[in-house]
This record gives sequence, C-alpha cells and structure tokens, in this order.
Amino acid sequence: MDNDLCELIKSFTFEEGEKDKWIWNLHPCEKYLTNALTKIGRIPVRVELDKRGIDLDSVRCTVCDNDLETVEHILLKCSFAKDTWNRVFRWWGIDRPLYSCLEEMFIGDIGGSKSMLWQAVEWVSGYLIWKNRNLTLFQRKKGNGPMMLNEV
Repeated sequence: MDNDLCELIKSFTFEEGEKDKWIWNLHPCEKYLTNALTKIGRIPVRVELDKRGIDLDSVRCTVCDNDLETVEHILLKCSFAKDTWNRVFRWWGIDRPLYSCLEEMFIGDIGGSKSMLWQAVEWVSGYLIWKNRNLTLFQRKKGNGPMMLNEV
C-alpha cells in the first residue's frame, strides 16, 4: 500500500515558483469522493474484493468484526476508527459528534473555515487507521489508540 502512495505522489505535477496549497474544486453537496471510493471500488476492503469474485472467509471488518468491511466502516464506524477520531478531536479541543460519512470527513467544516493543518491531521489519521487495519489483517496485531495519536 505504501508503494501505491508513492506512485500517486509521483503522478502529481508541480509548478516551480508556486506556493503549496490545497484546493477542493467540487461543490460540497456532490458525492464525488464517496462515489470515487466505493463505486470504482479501488480501495481493497473485503466487500469490494468480494464483489470482484475474490473468495474470502468473511466480509466482516478485520478489526472489530461488528459490521461489513466497507471503506466508510473502516475509516469512520469501526470501534478503532471511532476511538482514534475521538482522541484526535479531544486533542484539538473539538466538541462535536464524530463524522457520519466520508463526505463530512473530506469536505465538511469543523467550526468554520477548514485549515490546511486540520486537513492534514484528518488525512494522516485516516491513513493510520487504514494502516492499523492492514496490521490487523496481515500481521494479526491490534493498534494502540494512545500510540496512534502520537503518530498523528
């Protein structure tokens, strides 16, 4: 999975002399991100692999075993993800309910205009939640919530 990230980064083109910036060109009401993640089915969660005809022993979450392993479940609804988001929100002094969907995570507003730093924290947190899922699946290791926050 780390190789995929490196390949994605290599595919970006940068203009010399331009300052770094984060841009979201889509209207918040559009369901582009969720559709891109789930319709195309590129993220190899168990439900998507099953749809492709890959024979798995189960399509339940590898981390909590409480629901089907979908992108939204792994990143937001799994007990480990919820615990991680709760810790991140407390760290930032954010008092609000956890994310209810992927769109809210990627394009929602937390207390006004979204800062680039908060976006980076969200994306790193999501990556580390995914990394924990892979550790659980491939190495049978469970993540540690407090240590996860240190990584963020």
